[in-house]
Formats: sequence, structure tokens, C-alpha cells
Amino acid sequence: MAECRVQGCTNTPTDVFVVEDLKFEYLVCAFHLQALGEGEPWEEATDGRSGKILMGDDIAPDFIDGSWRTVVGSSGQRHTLHLKVGRDGVEDGEITFAVSPEQAGQLAKVLQQIAGEG
Repeated sequence: MAECRVQGCTNTPTDVFVVEDLKFEYLVCAFHLQALGEGEPWEEATDGRSGKILMGDDIAPDFIDGSWRTVVGSSGQRHTLHLKVGRDGVEDGEITFAVSPEQAGQLAKVLQQIAGEG
């Protein structure tokens, strides 16, 4: 039996949500069709759940701000990144991780590629 294409929803689809600009169609339940029609934020899953729609907390939070500091320890020099994340400009969490200088270079390349898409 088919399920609504919204991640985590097990309702039976009753309608088609059409994204005309992108020529996509998704089978969704009446509840999610209404939410989508009212402008609720959504995005298509990009991690192998092809055809799934992410909504609410399933959507990755936005980058709000960030900082970093260099630390030295038993594993050598590393940079600790502190990224503030949230929704609608309101911070609701922080992601902290460390990278080596080489990994920082790899991260910079990825961000440059993303910036080039704009």
C-alpha cells in the first residue's frame, strides 16, 4: 500500500502535490497537501530517500553564525569550529567539531564550490 511521500507519514496518499517550476509530482495525504498549499517549508530528501519530502524538524537547520579557534594537543594542531544553527534567524543549537589544517582545506573547497553555485 502506498504511503504519503512526506518523511515519517504513514497516511494513505489522497492527492498529488505538484511543483510546476521543477515538474515534480508527489503523492501526499490530505493533511500534508493542505500544509504544503499553505506554504509550509519543505525540501526533497537528498540522502537516498528519493522522492521523499522533508518538512518540519526533518529539514536541516540554517547556518546562523560561526566561530573557530586553534587548539594544540596530542594530535597536533587542529581548529575547533562552532557553528550556530536555527530556523528563521533564531538560534536553537550549536554544532561543534574539530578539523585538521588539511581537513579545513577540504572544507574550504566544498564551501567554495557551493558559493560558486549561487
